[in-house]
Amino acid sequence: MAEVGAEPAEDDGKFWMCFDDVMAHFFSINVCMVAQHGSQHPQWVEKRRKVSFTYGGEDQISAPMYIISVTQKCEMYISVHQEDERCEGAKPYLDIGVTVLQIQPDYSYKLVASSGNSAERQNQTQVTLKSGQYLVVPTTTGCKFAQGLQYSGGPPVALVQEREDANPPSASTAGSLSAGAAGKDGGGGGGGGVVREFSPEVTAALNEIFRRLDADLDGLLLREELNTFMQMTEACSMSDEVYDWLIQKFDSFNGGLTQDGFRAVYMYMFESSGADVETIWRDLIYMGYDRSLDLLYARTW
Repeated sequence: MAEVGAEPAEDDGKFWMCFDDVMAHFFSINVCMVAQHGSQHPQWVEKRRKVSFTYGGEDQISAPMYIISVTQKCEMYISVHQEDERCEGAKPYLDIGVTVLQIQPDYSYKLVASSGNSAERQNQTQVTLKSGQYLVVPTTTGCKFAQGLQYSGGPPVALVQEREDANPPSASTAGSLSAGAAGKDGGGGGGGGVVREFSPEVTAALNEIFRRLDADLDGLLLREELNTFMQMTEACSMSDEVYDWLIQKFDSFNGGLTQDGFRAVYMYMFESSGADVETIWRDLIYMGYDRSLDLLYARTW
């Protein structure tokens, strides 16, 4: 690497190999347009957003759409990516694509570009856009969702497990601890030396839901993202009082709920409902899981 003037950081994924080895071991290559971070006038500007498909039947597939405003003529590469199906636990590829529509003055739409759908790791379209507003729509036919439903119906998963608390509260402090005090200290509920915890399967599902909601990929659920989730699950907007309560009570950073805080919210809901598991199942099913916690009805990248 030093011979070509590169000084990679430790374990950054970069490596050097001769062209003959490339031809022998690889059958396809992606040439990336790398954003020049920190440059005053970068040649390429890169933006990433989370994409989530939710399947509600053959004619009910929902996905986020994005409006972009172009101030001057420019060239864009717009792509959608999905998890590599070779990874452990990964689902088979969906047929994915992306369509670009120009928003007309009368709010009708004109097709500008489309990649078409293909069941591959990524799909993209290259397009030259004039000034104006455009709607970017990730697409899928949903046929892979329908195929996946044929393999559902595994055994139900237990949501919560109990264990003995290695450090039970003393008599002097036990009265001050509520059964569902899952807050900034990360603790779960359960007095009397018994601690309730989500099962590993539920923990993984809640972590995945957090990842799906984290649209800007910053590792936090900010006000807008929390409000979107509340509109999805409760059909109402989040009030200032609820937002302030969440941020103050549960683990948060810079005004955003952390992944630990998000799971603690659900433990609090579970304990506050009198340990009613349907309180948790309601949102898990709404977010695309079946009772075996197979994610059948939604995909996110």
